[in-house]
Amino acid sequence: MSYQLIKLTELDNLDRLAAHIEQALTKASKFDEEEEKYLEEFKQKSSQYLKSQSYEALIELLFQAKKNLKLDQKYLNSISAITSYLITASPKQEATLKKYQTVLEAEESHASNVLIQYGIVFNGLDSLPKIQYSLLLYIIAYSKKNDKIGVLNTTFTDIDTITKNWNLTNNEKKKLLSHIVDALDKSIKQDFRCQIVLKYFQSFEFQDKQDDETLKKYIHLLLNYGQVLSEYGSIFETNGLKHLQKSNPVLFQIFSFFITGDVKGFEDFKKSNPNGLKDNNIVEEEYLEKVRVQSISRFAKSGELISYQQFAQNLHINIEDVENWVILAITSKIIDAQIDQYNQIIYVKANYGKYLDKKEWISMNDQLKVIMEKIKSYLESADKLA
Repeated sequence: MSYQLIKLTELDNLDRLAAHIEQALTKASKFDEEEEKYLEEFKQKSSQYLKSQSYEALIELLFQAKKNLKLDQKYLNSISAITSYLITASPKQEATLKKYQTVLEAEESHASNVLIQYGIVFNGLDSLPKIQYSLLLYIIAYSKKNDKIGVLNTTFTDIDTITKNWNLTNNEKKKLLSHIVDALDKSIKQDFRCQIVLKYFQSFEFQDKQDDETLKKYIHLLLNYGQVLSEYGSIFETNGLKHLQKSNPVLFQIFSFFITGDVKGFEDFKKSNPNGLKDNNIVEEEYLEKVRVQSISRFAKSGELISYQQFAQNLHINIEDVENWVILAITSKIIDAQIDQYNQIIYVKANYGKYLDKKEWISMNDQLKVIMEKIKSYLESADKLA
């Protein structure tokens, strides 16, 4: 019997549930005399457990039947669907869920299959948002522990829809989002991870010093992965950034320059806060490169002509370095542009609003070093010839 056909929400009494369990068993296997005897014992025990509301014992019995009768995947799916009904009916819902988790993980060795079963249970608990919330936190932790976090990409993308009717408090939402951000630490989808950080900032409510540390960690995450969120303008209106402005004004300013690509603002800030970056464990050279790149994506508008002098002023660089940065921006696909060396003008054909992940930042940094070394070598050769 497929779990999709059980229609547990239509079950109006325990006798019908017992009949479904029996039907699952009889359809799943052929019985010899010994197994027939086991089935009779199973029917008696399951009815007894149902009447006495011993749902944890019933869950154990269901898994024993799967093992003893060598039942297939469909029966395991049925156990999970039945479990969602048992949790809903149980006076001890958390305990019933915990028993299912313990037995499932003891009996099923493949993490992917365990996650499928948790998905079945989760989908059957629509009337219990608090239990769904608790189970989702557990699923995230289990997925991370077993290196299966990619299975949840769709879930994370639809997290607002999934939790829409849960009536979560801000702290519950913050805890869920924090779980997701931390779980995605090795994911290739760091741009999405940064979007979740923004949601975290929106739901932020300060509780203790640990929250300050979490805010600091997530600011570093955004700086580290080079993400400038498309909603960057609204990030400063979030509860998290408002709190950061009060609790760590130096880091708030550093982050502000990064988001806005304000090179001049940072240079002025550095004069009055020479150790600002160092005190926050930020490497100045890497940080300033990112701010400059963000600056290019802000001021270099499609269809515009920009003089070398304007470009140098915006990035606070020497005019001799302008072409290097333009080439870097082109090769990194931040802009598409033509360089007129004779007239010292840059024609910006397109601005892609490119946001770079960590690997792209590293690649871009390596390219810049190569360009600078070539120029240095060229100048040294020119000096020798002179």
